[in-house]
Amino acid sequence: MNTHTTFNPEFLSQHGLNLHAVFDIQSLPQDIKQQLAENNKDLSSFSQIILIGNGGRLFWKKLGKFGNNSENPVDDYSCSLVSKWIDSLANNFSYKIIYPPSCDINLQKIGQLVGWHHHSPFMVGINNNWGTWYAYRVVILTDSTFEVHPYIEPGLSPCKKCAKKPCITQCPGKAVTEKKFSLDDCINYRQEKNSSCRTTCLSRISCPVATEHQYTEEQINYHYSRSLQTIINCA
Repeated sequence: MNTHTTFNPEFLSQHGLNLHAVFDIQSLPQDIKQQLAENNKDLSSFSQIILIGNGGRLFWKKLGKFGNNSENPVDDYSCSLVSKWIDSLANNFSYKIIYPPSCDINLQKIGQLVGWHHHSPFMVGINNNWGTWYAYRVVILTDSTFEVHPYIEPGLSPCKKCAKKPCITQCPGKAVTEKKFSLDDCINYRQEKNSSCRTTCLSRISCPVATEHQYTEEQINYHYSRSLQTIINCA
């Protein structure tokens, strides 16, 4: 008999966290289970993992109403929403947020299980529905009994169908090529004084897939300004 509880993420979707997937931990690939076990000594207390993300522009719009009195507004907003959502449910279950800020699981690999993720030449996840304009926001361990999402074959990457490859031709730092992505070339170019990629990624914004979901310039600049500061701090 199926004892799973209906999964209702409407509250999350209304507030911008519109991507969700539920997995039974025991059904996960062995390497993911091992990674979880190594980083969570209390893993046996939980039965499921919930992956939550956002696609498109709504998340940023809603985040703006959350306020800017936080060092990490994206993470704080996401976790706040998840906590409110869980508290609003009739089902009483325990949970533990394992991302953010730390990451106890390979987000890209688990995203592949539900068809969210393909690799792109510029090392940002891409899919046919959202292009590169989506992100993983929260991962939760729970002892819930939600309906699980079926594994989805990822199908053909949209990059395989792209003939012009503007992400390669538009990369001013020559970090993106047909054969590989050079992180060193990317980092070096972004730190140049007159770099046109200090607060954006010209490869990413030139991608023709799902451009209707492209983040606003404000959001793009926010994320890339923070990543640039991380690069500078680690130099």
